Amino acid sequence: MNRITAINIVLLILLFAFTGCAGNDVIAGSQLGRENNAANTSEERKSESTTPPSDTTWLAVPAVFVNDTYFRIYADGQYHDIPDLDDTWVYLGSIQSAAPGWESPTQNYQTNNETMIGAEIYYSSGGRIPVTNSIWGDPLDEEIIGDSVIVIFGDFRLWYITEEAHLEVIEAMDTVVRHSLMVDGVIYILMATAGGGDFSLNENYIFLGEVESAVPMGEFPTENLQANRDTVVGAKVYRLPAGEGNDIVVFFSDNNRFYYKQLLGATGTN
Repeated sequence: MNRITAINIVLLILLFAFTGCAGNDVIAGSQLGRENNAANTSEERKSESTTPPSDTTWLAVPAVFVNDTYFRIYADGQYHDIPDLDDTWVYLGSIQSAAPGWESPTQNYQTNNETMIGAEIYYSSGGRIPVTNSIWGDPLDEEIIGDSVIVIFGDFRLWYITEEAHLEVIEAMDTVVRHSLMVDGVIYILMATAGGGDFSLNENYIFLGEVESAVPMGEFPTENLQANRDTVVGAKVYRLPAGEGNDIVVFFSDNNRFYYKQLLGATGTN
């Protein structure tokens, strides 16, 4: 495999790894990591490393190991702005070895991407890590301070953070409650969005009113026709026709639809 092909494959892996949400592009599966933050302990990474490859081997999280610390991928320079290397970043050396792609690196100056051998490593103990979207995709303007590593090879720049910083990022992303709407004392949760297509509003849709107010994104609505997103205030609300899921509420405005569904337990916790 030549270097260009390998790099393209790496970027494709990164794209799937952390472009699930626009803006922040934090690692896909972050919610799972929040719910089971023990999954990335060094013992389990060691166990993962000893698993033999198979026809269905999963690739490990792209990572580097330096300063006796495991750093996991956070962003790349193609899809995210990487901080400038000012005097707060210290050059540590270059990547010396690579573990297989299905393993996590466990030795200093090691990665799990062999195309990066020889890449330059820069470290900052006070990296400013932006958090630009919630786990539900809402825009945020938060920042985490934590240990960071930037790796530069060729025209590519990759940004890695520690597990501790990663958990802080997930915590910040989880401060926003899922997009919700209250109708007649029942909370409905946003399930899907749509626009255009063959949709047409007819007499079978039951008009319920307009969204009258919104609480902050960190709260659930508590009043009738109240949401927790300012953007939907004033939007018309309809109940779907019988037979199409009577417990689903449609937010309808200029042919852009938000579909909400009542979930068990969706009464005040996310």
